[in-house]
Amino acid sequence: MLFLYLFTITTILWQKNFTDGPATMSQLFDSKIDVCHKDGKVILKAEPGLDNFPNAWFYLDENLAFTDKDVLELSMKVESCEIRLRYFYRKEGKREYYSYVHIISPDTAYQKIILPLDEARPFYGTEFPEALTPGKKPVLYIFMSSDIPGMFDVEIDWISIIRRESDKEEK
Repeated sequence: MLFLYLFTITTILWQKNFTDGPATMSQLFDSKIDVCHKDGKVILKAEPGLDNFPNAWFYLDENLAFTDKDVLELSMKVESCEIRLRYFYRKEGKREYYSYVHIISPDTAYQKIILPLDEARPFYGTEFPEALTPGKKPVLYIFMSSDIPGMFDVEIDWISIIRRESDKEEK
């Protein structure tokens, strides 16, 4: 008789709980976003005019090496409108960034967003996003933006990068 056991080992490579402030949160374009820190969460709010699209971004400038086994996880609440979450990461041993876009629907409850890095595709031929951080080569950028002008209301509880490794055991 042959039994096949599959179990997954997960390792947290990095996690930000926002207990000490909003980290390296910034914004693009002319729309003004209020970045607040409250109760261990980052709160992003904006009410731009009809000609501005609210957005925010941050980067991780730590010495981490990402692989296709890694997963980006976020706990966030989006109350205003659909949010486009786009990440760029540098894969271990590669020069280019890999990118992926995920649309998050509004909800009054916190959502756990799970984004496997192996879904990202190479992002070639531009200085973006590195041009946003002169003199640095961050391993990860995360952008959040609205596709429509108007209210932007996002709360981020935590962000993690997890490595999942599967092992098989036969008996």
